[in-house]
Amino acid sequence: MNRRHAFDILMKLDDEIGRGWFRHARAAGAADDVLRVVMADGMFTTKIDGWVHAANVTTKSIMRFAGEGELPQLDLADVTAWSGGNAAYRYGRWQTDFHWKIDTRLWQYVLYLKFMRDAYRDAIDASTELGVAERADLQRVVTEFFDQAEIALVYRWEVIERSRGFALHPDSTAGAATHGYSYEQLRPLPLPAFADLPLDLVAEREGAAREGDRDPVPPFPRLDGCVAKGLASVAQTWLASAQQRGIADRWLSVKLGDRMVPTRFNGWEAGVSLTLPLLISARGGDPARVEVNGAPARLGGLDLTNQDVRFGLCQAVFQQRLRGGSEELLALLAALRQALIAHASSGAPLDGLPAIDRSRVESLFASAATAALAAFAGDLDIDEAWLPELGGRPIHPRFAPYDPVEPLPWESRSPDLYARRMERLGYVI
Repeated sequence: MNRRHAFDILMKLDDEIGRGWFRHARAAGAADDVLRVVMADGMFTTKIDGWVHAANVTTKSIMRFAGEGELPQLDLADVTAWSGGNAAYRYGRWQTDFHWKIDTRLWQYVLYLKFMRDAYRDAIDASTELGVAERADLQRVVTEFFDQAEIALVYRWEVIERSRGFALHPDSTAGAATHGYSYEQLRPLPLPAFADLPLDLVAEREGAAREGDRDPVPPFPRLDGCVAKGLASVAQTWLASAQQRGIADRWLSVKLGDRMVPTRFNGWEAGVSLTLPLLISARGGDPARVEVNGAPARLGGLDLTNQDVRFGLCQAVFQQRLRGGSEELLALLAALRQALIAHASSGAPLDGLPAIDRSRVESLFASAATAALAAFAGDLDIDEAWLPELGGRPIHPRFAPYDPVEPLPWESRSPDLYARRMERLGYVI
């Protein structure tokens, strides 16, 4: 059978497969509504185009594995080799190396492999462009690919762990420090003594006597039971308000110009974090004053010594650099204002967050919105050198967190080339 037509259709299903992969993880409690996923002893943040990207590159490996003829036969010597072999073996080893580096546990990877298999199955079954024979052939190809990849992955993983004596992973951040994620530990790593495991291995210790003196190994908690606190709670309120206003969706994607830009939840946390200093630096409810450093003190009726005004101007410039419009920026600011007011209404510090005054929140966002509107209206001749704050990051949740893998669009050497490459890989920026 010529598989070219079927593979062309499969390549167009990466978005459906990525979102289906998340839905299966969410149903099992291995992901939650803000796209956090199980990793190490806690959870990582993700964005939905990361799930789509994974489907994109996996499908390319599946195509190389299958080609046009018979599927590669599983070979014990090749699948347990350290390198070489077919595309499924190479895919499995690559996944091992990457995921071991960020402290994914083997059981966690096998869990996500199951969800990805299910997503491929669902997408292929639901496709109306595939014929009956093509659908059956694709299902067989995908199943064989994942089976062979999993064996290569598990073998390589065991070799790595045995070489280290099954020691604790050297990176306590679970890779978050180098990959732009945030990681939150949910529980300590269970380290039971072998003798305390109820394995029915020791004949002389039987029945109730064997069970009575052993502590059970605790299960990993479902992520949808993890309640957000402090900064995360404010960020979750901001997200919910943005979703209600129609500028964010259930996948944490945010409207930006003519596109929906995926975000990670820690981007919402970072946006809140970038705003808080403006609220707590005020004295007596008045915004802080800033040295203008050669800029005019006033511009088009705006006071450039006022930090709230400068904040609004910076967000407008950032939004224009990101090819976004004024309406979605103002809606995003209004949603953040609502979340901070809800926090201010508590009247006291919340899990380490400083207490803030509601009137201070109102004055910040009123001034910022006025300044942003003026900037978008073209009424201001702004020299960006007057705003050194532009060397920082926007509060937009897609770009607020520092990510060494994905720089701000204007920080890359060739923004156009960077954008085309990201689009080809299934990302949206």
